[in-house]
Amino acid sequence: CTDEEACNFDPEANVDNGECVYAEPFYDCNDACLNDADGDGVCDELEILGCTDPTALNFSDDATDDDGSCLFCALSASVDVAHVSCAEAADGTVSVSTTGAMPDSSEVVYTLLPLDIQQTDSVFTGLSGGLYDIVVADEMGCADTVSFEVSEPEPLVVLLDEVVGSPENGAAGSIAISVSGGTEPYAFAWIELDGTFTSDEEDLADLNPGTYQVEVTDANGCSIQSFEIVVETIVGVSEFGEAWSLHVYPNPAMDWVHVNLPVKNSPTTVELFDGAGRL
Repeated sequence: CTDEEACNFDPEANVDNGECVYAEPFYDCNDACLNDADGDGVCDELEILGCTDPTALNFSDDATDDDGSCLFCALSASVDVAHVSCAEAADGTVSVSTTGAMPDSSEVVYTLLPLDIQQTDSVFTGLSGGLYDIVVADEMGCADTVSFEVSEPEPLVVLLDEVVGSPENGAAGSIAISVSGGTEPYAFAWIELDGTFTSDEEDLADLNPGTYQVEVTDANGCSIQSFEIVVETIVGVSEFGEAWSLHVYPNPAMDWVHVNLPVKNSPTTVELFDGAGRL
């Protein structure tokens, strides 16, 4: 080979035999890059810019030189929960906020579990109390899961603590109640079923005999109406001496109660009601 540019140039040859061998473009005769600024073994002229991180969303198997363009999932979700207002109302709401969706204009899909409701609207309504998960996903396949609880208040219950009778027109009767469940504070609206009496107090005093009923409304607007409560007419006050009351405990009760009655030589009737007002 008489060509000085060839890898097998023979300076002593004077007749070219047509078998000159040349280096590949951008390489020398030892297969080393003529230009390799980063020393990665790939000639500068043959470098392919792109994302070289295999964990990135836009990883390029052809790229030889990382150009800083790698994209990683950054989708994150948070929720704002409006809890159930009244027992068994199923009016809970959750609003989902997301950041880091890709691309910026990506439509996010929301999946509510365990109800398996999928939608592109970020607000879910009509929820009962319980534990939930929301899975959010963007167009790049990134996903995030957030867990939350929708709380539900206990049912409103009116408990009758004590009733004291009164002589006719004696205004000596009283009713004492207690309320559980719902959301405090409570508002009370008493009426006398066959009269004009009204009150917004929790416990009543100075009552005449009659049948009374109370509606209790909590801070969320949930309400319950009590069973009818009778203030008995006391007769023969000279014999009884003074108004008396019975005591029932524990209150509330599950399986049994103690009923303490005054010692009187007269028939006595005791009526017990459960929390729902059933006799």
